[in-house]
Amino acid sequence: LQPDLSAPYFRKLAARFEALEPRRIVDADPGSPAREAASSLAGGTGDERLAIGFELPDELPWPPPGLGSEKLRALRVDGSAASRRSLLDALAQARPQRVWIGCRATSSPDRGTERFLREVMAAGGDCRLWLVGADTTDGPDRQRWQAWLADAGLARLLAPDTTQAVSHGAA
Repeated sequence: LQPDLSAPYFRKLAARFEALEPRRIVDADPGSPAREAASSLAGGTGDERLAIGFELPDELPWPPPGLGSEKLRALRVDGSAASRRSLLDALAQARPQRVWIGCRATSSPDRGTERFLREVMAAGGDCRLWLVGADTTDGPDRQRWQAWLADAGLARLLAPDTTQAVSHGAA
């Protein structure tokens, strides 16, 4: 027996089965060879330290309480192209010794985040990624970020989770 697949009932059934299939990613990242990015500052760095809040929601305070330091300048980037460009221009002029990038732990890392991290690493000295928010000590969010950073060749970026480490400049 061969059912008539052009009949409305079978077309409706086929549409329901298609809806159950997982979505296909059309513009998947083909992957890049594992590479370790490094700072490429030929002339050295200054003694300034920056704490950058990257795409943090408004309800998360930035800088976090307890981060205060006279040599630490806190900036916030909303993720727009203009905001990123402005920050990268400021980094190129300041040539900071150390840069802390605070990302929300529950956010999903993506290619834009990787591109931003690599650009900051090229413009500053020592660069560390600091996960901000709940469940950052050893939970699934931190593990997800660790795996993503390892796949991107940026595993050394992940920093400890304490504001004391940021305030005192520990890496």
